[in-house]
Amino acid sequence: MTLPFFAFLSEADHQALFAKAQRVHYPAGAVVLEEGSQRRSLCLVRHGFVCVQQNYNGRGITLAQLGPGSFFGEVSFLEQAGASASSVAVQAVEIDEIAEEHVHALLASVPGFATRFYQSLATELAHRLRTLSQRLTLMNVSEVAQINRFHTTRTGNVGAHQIPVALTQDLRSARQALDEVEGGLQSHRLSAQDAQAHVIQACDLIVTVLRQLTQDDSLLEIGWADLLSFRDTEQLETGLGAYVFRETFPIYMSSATMARCYMKPRDYPDDFETMQMICGNGAEGDGV
Repeated sequence: MTLPFFAFLSEADHQALFAKAQRVHYPAGAVVLEEGSQRRSLCLVRHGFVCVQQNYNGRGITLAQLGPGSFFGEVSFLEQAGASASSVAVQAVEIDEIAEEHVHALLASVPGFATRFYQSLATELAHRLRTLSQRLTLMNVSEVAQINRFHTTRTGNVGAHQIPVALTQDLRSARQALDEVEGGLQSHRLSAQDAQAHVIQACDLIVTVLRQLTQDDSLLEIGWADLLSFRDTEQLETGLGAYVFRETFPIYMSSATMARCYMKPRDYPDDFETMQMICGNGAEGDGV
């Protein structure tokens, strides 16, 4: 396994560093290293993934997700202080733990090891700082009002007479179907499995009609429906999408996952909390 974390160490340095490493296995959900812990070890993820979390107002805020070849524990090692964040196993993981005493022994006894070790550490920490700065920039943008470059204007792109009757009817049918699902779950007339099938069918209906109406020939026909308010096909396509957005927004925003996805800026790939919500596929939000 290549270890970019210690890019400046020689092969002999690597062998010496891991000579006394302890291989430890943790099940999914186990706390590998707890925030504030005085256990100062360098930890290498061999298999699986570890989520780095920091406590804020009683809940864990995900800072990073580390996979095979990634190190953690280096901050407390450098500062000689408690762990700055908790590391939790996302799935069953295999960790190599290198004791602080062993590292200090190598730093004192192996010629040139200290220079190569700290150069590697500084380079990796600089890389992480740069990555974190980019994430913070994107996260700060997402906290401002939704009238920003990540959310285009959703009004004035299509005339009222240009909204196809088929789209209006299908949206009404989809909303009615979702309301019936809510009622069926509340009265226990509908199982969770059947409810999911109805929700998928209703959402597919919206996607299908929107896909049909945004074909080039359909957009041209929509444009001719109101000659007094000419708009090009790209603007009409945006307008139809905005209409569907306005009509379905209250429904989808009742989902905690969808609400979080909406609040995050586009092209932000490292939002691990959203990834976990999607992969967890759990029911969370407002209503049944």
